[in-house]
Amino acid sequence: MEVPARPGLFDAEILSAAGAWGELTSADVIPFHFVLPLARNLNIPPADVVRVLTSYRMRVSRDDLPDGMSFKEAVALADVDARHRSLSRHDGFPLHFLHHTALLRDTTIRRVVAQLRDLGFTVPDPADTLRAALARVPSA
Repeated sequence: MEVPARPGLFDAEILSAAGAWGELTSADVIPFHFVLPLARNLNIPPADVVRVLTSYRMRVSRDDLPDGMSFKEAVALADVDARHRSLSRHDGFPLHFLHHTALLRDTTIRRVVAQLRDLGFTVPDPADTLRAALARVPSA
């Protein structure tokens, strides 16, 4: 991390929140979805949060919202993750969670996976998950 010559208006708030990201090391790329609650709480665009983080030489997975995704949609998708999963981030996204989210958003599982990945979540391929589950089903 490198400290800029002049701290900006929101630097203290953003950096104090960044300190709570205990699962990350200084060498990690910050997933974009970590930026969303900060932007919402500070009432600033996510790109401004990214600018602050990158001014401190922190790497973020993307500079701004994915094309075609509004801030409201991104926050809702990230909040669905926070509200409906009782799993740790390392447990991945079970197929039933992806299905439930797709139903809530009136879209496909494939689209939900793409959107979650665009926000920096690590999401396994649902087809691989399904194949692995079917391989464990006893055959008659």
